[in-house]
Order: sequence, then structure tokens, then C-alpha cells
Amino acid sequence: MKKIILSTSTLLAVIAIVVGATTAFYGDVETSSGNTLSAGAIDLGIDNESYYNGLLNEGTSWELAFDLDDNEGPADGKYLFFNFLDLKPGDWGEDTISVHVKDNDSWACMAFDVTTDEDNGSTEPELDDEDPYTADDGELDDFVNFVWWADDGDNVLEDDEAETGNFKEGALSDIGDFSVTLADSSGTGVLSSGPLEGSTDYYIGKAWCFGNLEVNPLEQGNYSGPNNPANDEVNPSGSATPEDGGIICNGSGLDNRTQTDKITADVVFTALQDRWNPNFKCGGEIGCLDKADVMLVLDRSGSISNTDPDGGGPLLSELQTLKNAAKAFVDALAPSADGVHVGMVSFSSSATLNSHLTSDGASVKTAIDGLTSGGNTNLEHGIQLADGELDDAHLHDRDDTEAPDIIVLITDGEPTASNGPLTHREDARVAADNAKSDGVEIFAVGVGITSSNATYLKDDIVSPPSVDHYFNAVDFNELEAILADIANCE
Repeated sequence: MKKIILSTSTLLAVIAIVVGATTAFYGDVETSSGNTLSAGAIDLGIDNESYYNGLLNEGTSWELAFDLDDNEGPADGKYLFFNFLDLKPGDWGEDTISVHVKDNDSWACMAFDVTTDEDNGSTEPELDDEDPYTADDGELDDFVNFVWWADDGDNVLEDDEAETGNFKEGALSDIGDFSVTLADSSGTGVLSSGPLEGSTDYYIGKAWCFGNLEVNPLEQGNYSGPNNPANDEVNPSGSATPEDGGIICNGSGLDNRTQTDKITADVVFTALQDRWNPNFKCGGEIGCLDKADVMLVLDRSGSISNTDPDGGGPLLSELQTLKNAAKAFVDALAPSADGVHVGMVSFSSSATLNSHLTSDGASVKTAIDGLTSGGNTNLEHGIQLADGELDDAHLHDRDDTEAPDIIVLITDGEPTASNGPLTHREDARVAADNAKSDGVEIFAVGVGITSSNATYLKDDIVSPPSVDHYFNAVDFNELEAILADIANCE
């Protein structure tokens, strides 16, 4: 049967990189539910050992933590893989990230999601350089280079590790958002061909350079870090050089164009116990599950046309195209008593629970066929009704450890109505935050929406990382193919 995307136990940390001019600053990055470890059948823990220009950096290192949320979110600097606010050309660093699952063998995935790439204005030196890089978007991501690899835990890139393949390498602008299979049922995980064994340490190495980065792996050995003993032959009396960590970093070709630029990103790790999910796949950008409770939340506001554009010809109205795509999505999920259950909420000026969660796909499709469009866009109420249907105490919701809760939202525009005391956007964000804190994973497809609204859905509505949870459709004709990709893990 087809499967639905899922991440169950999630840990999120943040990166922040700023190039200083006269003042370095850090923009506070908060995420609502993605910062926390979701309780479940397993616990996922992360620790990090970080070196900056060859010296241990306490600010980006931490001991093993099974919950990266300290009630302030990770943005206070406690759990940041990167937090370097005044980079200079030639600066470099190396981290060893340790991944742990308690007791139970588990599948695991990693995602990297760039959330900010800003110029923050141009200084005089930046404007004096003769180059085209003076737009609002920053240039820093063109000149900060990374390499990620499966490591043995010694903070050094060695020849045998390089031979097995660095799973991401290049400038941040080229790498962009990405997802990595650490371990899944495909047998192609970078950390393990099978599940990660419980109570066992696994390591990911990451090196970066503000400038040109060249991989220069060391011979396999028992290194304890870039400071010692790898640097003994090169620089025994001082801090390590990039070569001591297995890379070469050269910032000599950089100029002032990146001054004051800022990059932030989320790094998200997910894990799922393999015993109950033997066929789970990270799928590059999505994973797969056999069992879930899925609520469709469909926009039926007046902006979705109900008019046949060619009077009975081959062209369909936007509403009919939406209905056809939603019904095909239900078919792709293949609802069954022991598999996926599906329900549906629709919203305009207010929301309606059109179908309870059920294994009867035909009844859900009948409810979809009955939709009519008109009115405003009360996204808040739509999310609230779906969250209520997915509540643990609700008659139709199953045990979340066996059937995780998922919302799939389809909308074509900005929230224009709500019931709460805030703005329409903020009321919908609060509803989404509440749903995510209840353990609901939210996906969204924006159909023909503005870039501002797409950013809002990615930042404030969907679950992190947005690269795995938000999908953009140019128009309703693209919707069915996107929903098919969401429902199918192949």
C-alpha cells in the first residue's frame, strides 16, 4: 500500500553565521514545536564537539542531550552547531556530531533547512568592490563551503572515510536545503545499512571554511581532535591548522562583498523505532509509514473558482480540480482498518468537519464531492477542527504511538478571517503551534500563492524542516501530482 510521510522523534538545532563589519549581531531564531524532542517509543539524543580555527569552541559544543528545548528554544545559543558572528576570510571549523538512540533500534534521517540568507545592507567597503553583489539577498552562502561525512568520532576526516563518500560537499548556496538518510529500510544509510542500534554511538563529521575548501584526508589513525595529537607533526606548540583536521582552507581570494551578511538554518534529526515500522524510508526528502491518522484540511474560500472556464469542455473549474486531486490523494493513501485512516475538514469564513477519521475512503471522497466554494479564508478554524479530531481523547483517533497524527493542508491564499484576538495570520499560527505541540505533524501545499504567503506557511504553519513539509503548486492543475508524491514513498 501507499504510505504517508512522517517524522516521529525530532531534535532540532540552529546555525547562525554572520560576517562582521564594525558590529556583529545575532538575529534570534525561534521555532515553535520543532525544537523539542517528541515523546514516543524511543528517545533520540545529540551531542556536539566543535572546533573553531583549531581550538575547542565551548559555545557550539554540548554534552549528550535528549531534549534540545530548554523552554527558551535553542536560539539562546545553548544548542547551536554554528554560532560564529564575526567571520573573517580563512576562518574554518570542524565538528563531530554524535547521534544516540536509547535502547531500541531505530531508523534515522537528517535535514538541513536554510531559513535566512540576508545582506543586511552594504557597508562602504562592500560597495567599493566592483561586483554585482549588492542585492538584498546575501552573498555569504556563496563563500562558506562545507563537507559532511560519516565519522569514527575523532574530529578528523581520514582517507577511509573519504573513500566511502562525503555525503554533502560544496558551497552553502549550492548545497541549499537537503535531507540525508542516516539509516532506513533501503539499506543505503550513510551511518548504517540497517537500523541504528540502541545504546550505540554514531558520528557525523562536518567541516567548513570561509573561503575555498579542499578535502585533504589524513591516514586512518586514533586521533582525539584537531588539537591533539593530529597537529603534533605540523604545529606541536600551537593550535591546529585546517590540514590537521583533514581539509585545506584558503580565504585569500575573498573581498568585502560579504560584510554584514547573515545565514541561519535549522538542522533536524528524526528517528523512528524500526520494530513497528520495518519498511520506513527517509526517501531523500520524505519518509514512509504504513499506519497513520491523516486529516485533509481543504480551503474552499471564494478565491477558488467554481466556474467551468469553457462551458462543459475539457477544462475544469479550480474547485473541481481540487476535488479530483484530493480524491486521488485518498486513493493513494489506500485507507484500511489496520492502515491509514483519513478524515476531512474544509474551511472558508468558518470551518466544517466534513468527515471523521475513517478507513472508508469512499465516504471521504463523497464528502469531498459535496464541497462548494465561497467566503473568506479562516485557516485558524480549519486547523483547530482537524487538531480536535486528532486529539488523543477523541473517539476516532488511534494511539499515536501506533498511528501518528498528520494534517495535510491545501490553500490558495492569505488567511482573511479568524476567531482569535490576534491578526488572522497570528491566530492561524497559534492554532498550528497548538496542533504541533499536541504531536500533530503538519504539511501544506500552497496553490498559486504569493512568495510572502509561502514564507508564512513555511515559517509559521508547517512542521520543521519546511523543505520536507511545504510544497508549492503554480496552479490547481499541479496539485494532483504533488499530492501523489506526498502519499507515495517510492
